[in-house]
Amino acid sequence: MNLKYLKYAIALGYRNLGITKDNPSVGAVIVKNNKIIGKGSTQPPPGKHAEIMAIEDAIKNGYSLENSSMYVTLEPCSFYGRTPACAIEISKTKIKEVIIGITDPNPKVNGNGIKILETNKKVVKYNFLKDEIKYLHRFFIKHLNSNLPYITLKIATSLDGYIGKKDSQIWLTNEASKRFSHRLRHFYDAILVGFDTLIVDNPLLNIRYKFKNYGEKSNINKIILWSSRRHLSPEQLENLNIFKQKDTNIFIIGDNFSKEEKSFFNKKENIKVFNKNSKDTKEILEIFAILKKNYEIYSILIEGGAKIFNFFLQEDIYDELNLFYSNKILKNGIKLFNEYLDFSEINLNLFKQKKLGKNNFVIIYVKDYILK
Repeated sequence: MNLKYLKYAIALGYRNLGITKDNPSVGAVIVKNNKIIGKGSTQPPPGKHAEIMAIEDAIKNGYSLENSSMYVTLEPCSFYGRTPACAIEISKTKIKEVIIGITDPNPKVNGNGIKILETNKKVVKYNFLKDEIKYLHRFFIKHLNSNLPYITLKIATSLDGYIGKKDSQIWLTNEASKRFSHRLRHFYDAILVGFDTLIVDNPLLNIRYKFKNYGEKSNINKIILWSSRRHLSPEQLENLNIFKQKDTNIFIIGDNFSKEEKSFFNKKENIKVFNKNSKDTKEILEIFAILKKNYEIYSILIEGGAKIFNFFLQEDIYDELNLFYSNKILKNGIKLFNEYLDFSEINLNLFKQKKLGKNNFVIIYVKDYILK
């Protein structure tokens, strides 16, 4: 057994993260005589699971599976769903052993896949690289335990704790950070911003980088928390970049829309309006549950701005926090945390710190339940 192959399986799992819907994005590698002979990632529904992709890859390349080992991030499924049970399909082959990162938390599986493999005389080993693999499958873990999507706050800040200047756009991060941020967007089903960010930055909120070997995804669903006090003219609405895009769904949450705004939204087939108070916690959670159930939004990346960050932090509506630090010092501007919120009191686990280029880095925090 060599865990470098399981680490490669993790990398394969990330390739399709964000396009497998309610399925976990699993990675699988088949090894024989210290050589990778097959590899696979879970395909978008109703496509095949990673284990089957790896088996077919090995056979296609002319390899025998006899006395080989499969490394897979998650316990192979044990029931027939959109696809046949992977544990049964593996049992039909001459694969000798299966090294599993973590057992499947899904009650339908949870050990049953291992039992099937062992009953069919496969050598099974499991519980390796658990933190890394639980993080890979964090959307799936949240999906099993909640009617809400997985929610990540992504915040870029200066070294002295400012996230920008009032009413003006400022770039805090470097090219490496921007690329990392777009890769994050690739993983999530939707991106959320507030009204102020929409007006000040006029963002595209799309994916502008190509990532080799990653599943095809050029755009991302958008969620806008609309202002109930400020209204936009038809000309202002037409000039917003997000409304020029037709290949993505746009969900708008707000109330007290003007006649012009209602008319504009009604003319766009890709816009869905939820007439709810965008500052009411209960109503936000109701909409998030609807987005998950009816629109397959299993994960949301929240990108701003300051009021939005503080609202979701204060109301404890998030699962993960990504803090991007720049080497810049602003001395004044919009503070990341308001006087009502003390970051030191937020109960989070430090998962990873990653350097991004020469002068930037990101710190990733997650809720306790992810790594338990």
